[in-house]
Amino acid sequence: MKRIKKIYLISSDLNNYTEVENFDNVPFGKGAAVIGEGMQQHVVANYGKSKDGTVYVFSKGGKNFKPEVLPLKQVQKQYGSTKVKFYQRNE
Repeated sequence: MKRIKKIYLISSDLNNYTEVENFDNVPFGKGAAVIGEGMQQHVVANYGKSKDGTVYVFSKGGKNFKPEVLPLKQVQKQYGSTKVKFYQRNE
């Protein structure tokens, strides 16, 4: 099992990232997605994709929440947004 590095990102931290269409070719831990717009943004890290095509992300809902691995669609639903921008970390 891979160890997960702590990831604390805000959308302004994405200077070392390039926007991509989706996470399809983004390696584990090398991607971030911004869900929502403006002050209602939530940033998640790419965790991978299951055999059935479900995209999973590493999400932490705030200071008092434990980090979780959740389906991207579930996080989108939690934050009430279908708008997602995907990014891949530049090497």
